[in-house]
Amino acid sequence: MSIAPLTLVRINTPVSLLLGVIFGLSLLMPSIAACAAVAHTDSAPIKQSVTSTHDDEAIATTQSSQVRASVYLSSTAQTQAGIVTRQFEPAQLPTEFPAQANVIDLQGLLEIRGQYLTALAEQQSASAALNFAQQTLNRTEALYQNGVNSQRQFQNLQMQLRVEQARLNSSQYRLQSLNDNLVANWGNPLAEWIKAQDNVQFRNLVNGREALLLLTLPANQHLPEPATHIEVEPNGERQKAQVAQFISKAPKGSDISQGETYFFRTPKAGLRTGMHLSAWITAPGGARKGYVVPVSALIWHAGQAALYLKTAPEQFMRQTITQLSPIKEGYFIADALPDRVEVVITGAQLLLSQEYRAIIPTEDDGDDN
Repeated sequence: MSIAPLTLVRINTPVSLLLGVIFGLSLLMPSIAACAAVAHTDSAPIKQSVTSTHDDEAIATTQSSQVRASVYLSSTAQTQAGIVTRQFEPAQLPTEFPAQANVIDLQGLLEIRGQYLTALAEQQSASAALNFAQQTLNRTEALYQNGVNSQRQFQNLQMQLRVEQARLNSSQYRLQSLNDNLVANWGNPLAEWIKAQDNVQFRNLVNGREALLLLTLPANQHLPEPATHIEVEPNGERQKAQVAQFISKAPKGSDISQGETYFFRTPKAGLRTGMHLSAWITAPGGARKGYVVPVSALIWHAGQAALYLKTAPEQFMRQTITQLSPIKEGYFIADALPDRVEVVITGAQLLLSQEYRAIIPTEDDGDDN
């Protein structure tokens, strides 16, 4: 249909101007109606097939729904795209509960250790002086009985022996007091490490190879027995958690919660004094059943995790995952999967792109020719 050219005429009256606008719109109405018809056709649900010039390289039909979506990909296209699949055997994940830990400042521990070692040296010196005074008194007493030494010399040595005995008793009291202080604040195992002249575990703490942790459990939670280790991480990233070894129960509580407290040690790499750590403790009881998959197997779409299952030689189905937990190996998923199904571990993101590429029409899809 051809539209006759319009001749522009200067119109001075409002009525004539309005008539001109109405006349122009009447000429454009057929074109507007045609565009609306095309837009309505493009917005209708479609099932699209994309085929290349070579039949063996075709990336075929995509079907989608709210829960699952299928992507068809030829074997040749799978190889070219680097799609890798793997079967996963059922696994079990022990039940865990979270807690908080913090890296302890060793300054107070080192100060009391210095006081204890000083008191120990004083006790050893007092004990040696007492032994010497006792031996001297014994020799002087024999000479006194034979009339060689005077009574005054013998009495002076007796007095010296009493002074050395009092000095030894004082050093022993001080040593016992420091020992009680250590046990009351740090517990027996750490107290023994501190009192030893060259304890390997304490030397690792002092030299910065390991960090001393105070674990605080949530209220009404208990550390399972036997408690050998937990896992900790400063940023709450479960996959990056490192093992911390159990030392002993802590005599004191913490400001974090009213729960039980325990001492642990862990490699210090990246940890600093005062740091707060997330901790994970294996809870007693049954384990969860599921599958362990690598990080590369999962994709995130519309705020949900999903993975692709290879349901046929040239068919892949996207399945939404609702129960997953991050672990060192990747993710533990508790969702049910078909038996012996192959999971895409490389190329899942490409399949998602292909799925939406087939669903969303391109710019040329509306052309009839």
